[in-house]
Amino acid sequence: MPKLHPKIIELQKRIGATPFVRGDNCTRKAAIEADNRLVKAYHCIFGEVDDRGTLWMKGAFKRSIDERGPKSSAKYKIAVLYMHDIRDPIGLPAVLEETDEGLYAEYEPDDVPSGNRVVTQVRSGTINNFSFGFKPVWEKMEYDSDKDAVIVMEAELLEISPVTIGSNMNTHSVRGLTEENDGFLLEETEEFIRSIPRKQQLELRQLIDRHRLDACSKPTSTTRAGSSIDYKYLLNNLKLKK
Repeated sequence: MPKLHPKIIELQKRIGATPFVRGDNCTRKAAIEADNRLVKAYHCIFGEVDDRGTLWMKGAFKRSIDERGPKSSAKYKIAVLYMHDIRDPIGLPAVLEETDEGLYAEYEPDDVPSGNRVVTQVRSGTINNFSFGFKPVWEKMEYDSDKDAVIVMEAELLEISPVTIGSNMNTHSVRGLTEENDGFLLEETEEFIRSIPRKQQLELRQLIDRHRLDACSKPTSTTRAGSSIDYKYLLNNLKLKK
């Protein structure tokens, strides 16, 4: 791995140990069809420096969209979440693509409370910011001194979300249940995930998340929130395909 620029290392430290971070981009005004529930929105704008000091380039999401987008055959596709909450999915995008302007999506939220709320509040303009959850690919970043920004050329897109306020530097974790658990996926866990085929990495992360949520909601004398990951359990429950 090439040596990272100090500005990228600084961004790395701000984000923290967990790879599940979110990039909030204030986007152009969303549209929603008057006679149906179709939301049309940009979840990232290319070529603009955001409040994190990052600038996203067209092509950053291509690999993720090809592998887990609407047209893929992936088991775990990129989902639409309500406010980055993994426990509150509201649907799957029918359209997810990169245009010259940014990351564009179209989706009809499911008939669930949060989905109905999004439809109502996008129509009213109460919700008019959109965002995305991603895993950084640090070696695909570089620092541009002229723009004083970290240029992001590739990231692993995990989800897209409507949000109330975008570009908040201090709200980057979408996984932590408590402050103690914000650093849940540490370096050794990430190394373990990277040791398996790429197509199964997202499935493993979701298994880890369910394992963690269960540990947090059902504490026992031998299991506590933030305890070590049971890798044997995870591997036994992961359906690796040769």
